[in-house]
Amino acid sequence: MIKGFLVVFLWITFFPIPSFCQKATLTGKIIYDVTPTEVDNDIIIELIGIKSFSTQPNQKGVYLVEGLDMNQSYTLIVRSINTNHKHYYFELAFPMIKEHIIIDIKLSHCGFNAISAQKDIENKQIKLLLAGSIAPAAKTKNDILFEKKYKIKYHQFGCESPSSTNCLQDYNKTIFAFLDKKYGRKWRKKVHDDVLFLD
Repeated sequence: MIKGFLVVFLWITFFPIPSFCQKATLTGKIIYDVTPTEVDNDIIIELIGIKSFSTQPNQKGVYLVEGLDMNQSYTLIVRSINTNHKHYYFELAFPMIKEHIIIDIKLSHCGFNAISAQKDIENKQIKLLLAGSIAPAAKTKNDILFEKKYKIKYHQFGCESPSSTNCLQDYNKTIFAFLDKKYGRKWRKKVHDDVLFLD
């Protein structure tokens, strides 16, 4: 019995067991598609796994998470902490297969985007974005009937739109998908001709 103990002790002493708890780090940068001077101070970055972590980026958008377990899978979530809903900007599942992983995260910093479209759907404040012009046209009788029937509001910009083209497209495409699901495609035949990004 004593001999067996000594063999085990000597094996552990001279032949260390490989570590299965090796720690790793994740770092990266928040990048906006429309670049502001500073990253919003209400952004939180979460890593969800067997053990969860959270951090906030600095004003330049750089973030760092340390102490992650190697060979574990995590879900990276970036969201705003100042919302009534769990407002996700970004979500990504990945395995921690290296000691150091870099993930840069591109976020939408627009007034209109897929996230704001989903929020408008939830709040029943749906809009369809129209192409801008120097002198926005007055709504016709058909426009008003369409808004009432499908519970939306046309939103027409002036000569310049406040968001990037990609942001406006993401917003309208999200609304299109909602209307298709709820009403089928018949609404497309009656919608205003100047609605942006309608195929």
